Amino acid sequence: MKKVYVYCIIILISLAPFFRGLFFAMESYIFMAAFSILFILYLLFKLRNSEPLFFSKWLLIPGGLLVFAHALSSIRAVNMNEHTYTLMQYLVYFLAALVICDYCCSENLKSFSSFMLPVAISGLICAIVGLGLMTGAFPMFRYTLSNNRLGSTFQYPNTAAVYFIVCIVFVLTIINVSNNIIARSLLIGVGNILMFAFFMTGSRGGYLAGVITFLFVNLRVSY
Repeated sequence: MKKVYVYCIIILISLAPFFRGLFFAMESYIFMAAFSILFILYLLFKLRNSEPLFFSKWLLIPGGLLVFAHALSSIRAVNMNEHTYTLMQYLVYFLAALVICDYCCSENLKSFSSFMLPVAISGLICAIVGLGLMTGAFPMFRYTLSNNRLGSTFQYPNTAAVYFIVCIVFVLTIINVSNNIIARSLLIGVGNILMFAFFMTGSRGGYLAGVITFLFVNLRVSY
């Protein structure tokens, strides 16, 4: 049953970029409610079966500090409603990450990589939509173009750049653990499309975040 809850969370994360559920208030309320329900069900399942909770310091410390810092900043918040909404977003996504981390710590890397696949597929779709948009194929998303910078289904190219970084890391991870030659070949093609879309965002902040991310990943792999 745990796998069902975790897969539902992964599917929600994968679908969120297509329905603006990551950032826009009306849509994100639905996604946050769904995340919260799944987290409660997962926690109740763990408690009922007396299973231990696993935490990663690489996730718990920075994620917890981010939520705490945002909660602390509410003392000087100009718009308390908007500030509370953002805090709820950070908290819900942090709890969703904890659930995924807990499950993956109790499973092997193969199952962990299978959770990355839906996100990688959604990233590929976003990349194709964005690249097609730059050719004029999707006029309904024309507003996401900013000075010919790729934004895809996101409002800002910088956001799309960070999203593509995450998808690229996931694709590289799946390639690293997969033993299927055909799957690895297809994923290499997916990674190239994501990388091309990432560079077309023209996000200097995204480029910097990409360099830091890949250095961090290589450091973790080395150890």
